[in-house]
Amino acid sequence: MTRLPPSASVAEDAGGDRLFAPAAARNLDALCALLADHAPPTGRALEIASGTGQHAVYAAPKLSPRIWQPSDRNEHCLGMINQWRDAEPSSNLQAPVLIDVLT
Repeated sequence: MTRLPPSASVAEDAGGDRLFAPAAARNLDALCALLADHAPPTGRALEIASGTGQHAVYAAPKLSPRIWQPSDRNEHCLGMINQWRDAEPSSNLQAPVLIDVLT
């Protein structure tokens, strides 16, 4: 068994086939503020390695009218992202795409 430090966070079941990552939740507001200050006011944002999809469903409506494109190299993650999209829809949140930036 691997022992994790007390500061470690582990993804938790969020219902369905979704996971909730506490670490992702902790930086949502800071990430959106940074992007709002430095990203162009319109256009498309490609999120590489969207993982659970938490950043995508949180950021898309906050950063509208920018179009948010989640992606991941893991097809299981694409399913999770779609489940988050179904639970928290946003008109500017695109369906996730399969992208492997390691190849």
